[in-house]
Amino acid sequence: MPPHSSHLLQPLDVSCFAAVKKAYSQGVEDLIRHHTHHVDTVDFLTIYKDVHTHTLSSSNIQSGFAATGLVPHDPERVLSKISIQLASTPPPAAVSSGSTSTPVKPPHSIQQLQREMRYINKQQSKLGNREESPLAAISQSINRLAEGMESGLHQTLILKEQVAELLAAQAKTTRKRKQAVTYLSQSRHLTVAEGVEMVESAAQAAEAADQAALLGCKKRAPPTCSKCGVPGHNLRTCTQHQNNS
Repeated sequence: MPPHSSHLLQPLDVSCFAAVKKAYSQGVEDLIRHHTHHVDTVDFLTIYKDVHTHTLSSSNIQSGFAATGLVPHDPERVLSKISIQLASTPPPAAVSSGSTSTPVKPPHSIQQLQREMRYINKQQSKLGNREESPLAAISQSINRLAEGMESGLHQTLILKEQVAELLAAQAKTTRKRKQAVTYLSQSRHLTVAEGVEMVESAAQAAEAADQAALLGCKKRAPPTCSKCGVPGHNLRTCTQHQNNS
């Protein structure tokens, strides 16, 4: 198969895979709208079930073989989509000896675009505003392009805000996954006193971390008893060790 031709010669690339990608992306976007920013195995299978039903149908598969000219055999269906252009060298631009060419930078914000439009309108007013002149038609086209660019810049700003919100939500999810989790064996039950102790020790550790962050230095962790494993005291002051002894 010739290189860079799979989008024309492979039936699944032509009819199925593009539809699957588009439908799956739409399903992920629906999850994001409902504040679900992590797609696990269950979410993937749920989305793919509907995608498989609607996209990988027999009619789509048959249309892929027909579009690539395989069944029925019709090479012209592929050859008609290929456009061949001969490479031509553009003529060198005529530059006067006294002028220096400066690169023109496109506007990257709404304010820059509005400034460029004010400059164009000012130059047009100097040349005259006759409705029947070719310059008036060009000016109208430029104004339409400017309106489209302004709308595109607004959408870009909205997308930047949405991306920032998604990144913040992803960072929050990552922090939750990195938090330490305490597991209990099936043969052992958690008592009320042990639960209170765990909550208090977690609160003390969080408070110590906050104080260390404010001071800008690391603080030594509280001592942990080697007998009962509870932080906050050592073996010498452990009541359980004293009672046993």
